[in-house]
Amino acid sequence: MLSSAVVNVTPVTLGAPLPGVISRTLGYGGPPLFIEPAGSELNDLPGFLHWITDHRKTLDALLLDYGGIVFRGFPVASSTQFSELAQLLGPYSGDYSGGASARTKITGNVMEATRLAKQIKIPLHQEMSYLRDYPGRIAFYCVTPADRGGETIIADMRRFTRELPDDIRRKLEQLGILVVRNFAAPADDGVEYFEDHPDQRSWQFGFYTDTREAVETTCASKGMEAIWNEDGSLTVRNTFAAFTRHPATGETLYRNVAHVDPGAGFSATLPEERRRRVEAMLERQTLRTGYYFGDGSPITPAESAQLRALFDKIELSWQWQGGDIMLLDNLLTAHGRNAFEGDFRDVQVALLA
Repeated sequence: MLSSAVVNVTPVTLGAPLPGVISRTLGYGGPPLFIEPAGSELNDLPGFLHWITDHRKTLDALLLDYGGIVFRGFPVASSTQFSELAQLLGPYSGDYSGGASARTKITGNVMEATRLAKQIKIPLHQEMSYLRDYPGRIAFYCVTPADRGGETIIADMRRFTRELPDDIRRKLEQLGILVVRNFAAPADDGVEYFEDHPDQRSWQFGFYTDTREAVETTCASKGMEAIWNEDGSLTVRNTFAAFTRHPATGETLYRNVAHVDPGAGFSATLPEERRRRVEAMLERQTLRTGYYFGDGSPITPAESAQLRALFDKIELSWQWQGGDIMLLDNLLTAHGRNAFEGDFRDVQVALLA
């Protein structure tokens, strides 16, 4: 079912005002802060980028306060210009090799947000929260919004961490998280099809290489174990702490994937034939994709349901407008995507330090 709810923004007076812009918030004290030009002074790209540079310290402080900033109505009109902004904000020094989403590079450090089918609602998560290493921030650029739905949903991870059930918190703190993920064998005809589930991608596509040696080197550098299966597919496995200390604020925040259902439920909204294909793929896996407590014990259905219910409770969304840019602190604010209707949606992403 599509989410069509729209949250109205209301004016707010900032403690650290920025010149030349109007600042608005959703009115509850959490992410995001909306910033729009107040006049014509910021209507050209060089002027906007200069304004970003001049007020970077204030913007960084506001990002820590609100967890996210949406720049609306500014003169960023192409992927190349979005890449310029991303370079100015500070690109992530790592890479996306071995990442979970189905995406390719567009230009510079700008990538597709995802290629997953429009029927799928992508659950709330922090970028690369299934890995030890991760970008500190992430930026989204809406080139073309969907006809209906397709909002980039977000959630306040400060609130999520505060409201975690005590029994689950204790287990996560004590045991950490074990992540098992799979990549398919290279397709015989070289054609990649992976709109229905991330595990349909080949390891060549997921690691941007044709050699097993390069995959093993990447896995070792990122704290993952690479396991090659007889059918040519790849399983990766890694463990890490379920909570992370924010480097700037000192807060301890939930950062993991215990709440995500990586199985057939991930594709439950697909047409029946495609859903069955996903289920069959998962059944064939030697080590099935899944998320566990760090000692290998399962996250129970009841525990998963509690975590998802909490995310459902705090989820926020609003309609994208073409040209919108959203900057998120990757620890303070989770993101996802609503299912959508229409032939096209183009939202791009850049990983930032």
